[in-house]
Amino acid sequence: MMGRRLLVSLLPLLMVVMVTAAAFDISRAPPAFGVRRGAPKEYFEWRRPWGTAPFLLGSAAAIHLGNTSSCIAAYDFGPGSHEYYQLCMPSWVAVTDNDMVLSGEAAMNHATVSPGTAISGFTRLLDQRLKDDVVKSEMKLSPLYKFSEREGRVAIQFNHPSRRGQVIEFSPLDLTVVLVSELKHMAEAHLGRELSAAVIAVPRHLNYNGRQDVVNVGRYDAGFRRAAKAIDRQITLYHHHTEQGDGKAILVLRVGGRTSDATIFKFIDGEARYVTAQDDIYLGGK
Repeated sequence: MMGRRLLVSLLPLLMVVMVTAAAFDISRAPPAFGVRRGAPKEYFEWRRPWGTAPFLLGSAAAIHLGNTSSCIAAYDFGPGSHEYYQLCMPSWVAVTDNDMVLSGEAAMNHATVSPGTAISGFTRLLDQRLKDDVVKSEMKLSPLYKFSEREGRVAIQFNHPSRRGQVIEFSPLDLTVVLVSELKHMAEAHLGRELSAAVIAVPRHLNYNGRQDVVNVGRYDAGFRRAAKAIDRQITLYHHHTEQGDGKAILVLRVGGRTSDATIFKFIDGEARYVTAQDDIYLGGK
């Protein structure tokens, strides 16, 4: 059931991969997506500098970073192959006695041996401060870890598994690097070739700088030559835009392993406009 839900949630994101190169200069506030009816011809003649986009099909993938599971998916357009693939792993990171960093299934299994040196559910802490309510809740729910502040943002402290008194510190962004890197390696092992670009679904709670930090994780830390972002709740809505008429609203309800949210969009002149949203970062289930 969980795999089916992730498959459904990632298909719209793959559509975003194919159209992410299309960017237009609109004088008014931009919509979530869509093209305004009656737009002038010049609207469609905006061009990017050569070499910045679009992504070549088969060289790019969509990445979803969840608090429970993380996935990478794409269409394989290699020679003689036009298949869709999706690879997922648990969103766990762990540190071993010899300072090796584990991720995915290996990290989750390590949690049973050394609970205080493995962690999951950290994507909700991205771009959060020590004084924020989310961090205060995590302090109560996660007594195995200590929380500190690094460069104005929260960091997570592990007790070293073999060196008593020594503390290892990671920011949520550091841990995200581990997940994205592992997803890239998994996809490349499956394809037998390099992936050069990715579109990463970013949480709604991140501001512009926080979203850009996640993009930089893919571009500079995980090894992708190009990376772009898409807000997670918007990509869930994307594949509905051809079904809705003017003035109609659509409710997007996403229920994840640990996080749930509901968003209302309204379609006006072919564009999807954000109306309101509510979320609960501790409501979810398999």
